[in-house]
Amino acid sequence: MKTLSSEEVFDASKNGFSTYGKFFKAVAKEIGMERALELHGSGYEDYGPVFDEMFKTLSLEELSANVGGMLTSLGYDVKISQTSNSVIATTHRCPEYEGFKEAGLDHETIKKLCLRSIGSIDASLQKLGANGGISINKYRSNNDDYCIEEFKNK
Repeated sequence: MKTLSSEEVFDASKNGFSTYGKFFKAVAKEIGMERALELHGSGYEDYGPVFDEMFKTLSLEELSANVGGMLTSLGYDVKISQTSNSVIATTHRCPEYEGFKEAGLDHETIKKLCLRSIGSIDASLQKLGANGGISINKYRSNNDDYCIEEFKNK
């Protein structure tokens, strides 16, 4: 079995997000942007228990390795660092952003999609009384910028 290069992984992920972005645009046109964003966010709620388990069972170093590995395996160009109680993921090249752009979504809509995704995961974590939380501390201003996500272990 051939191992994919990071560029091939990025392109595959970007293509998936582009296809989803086209579908999202059609849904938003039919039912309205706010309802489409609500439905989009609901698709991420199941990640709450996954991250809750990671926060409960992994050391900060293990959490760093898992978050970095997960994002890299999905094609994100990410740099992982740590604070005393959190993992910081700084994403430069983002297949999600580039795929949504390719689908014809504008910057503000893409930002809403990303914030809704992370917000839904974090809301799910909070409902569980989780040991941690996830937030976007900085959102890119354009394709050449970067985002900073924080996976905070309380």
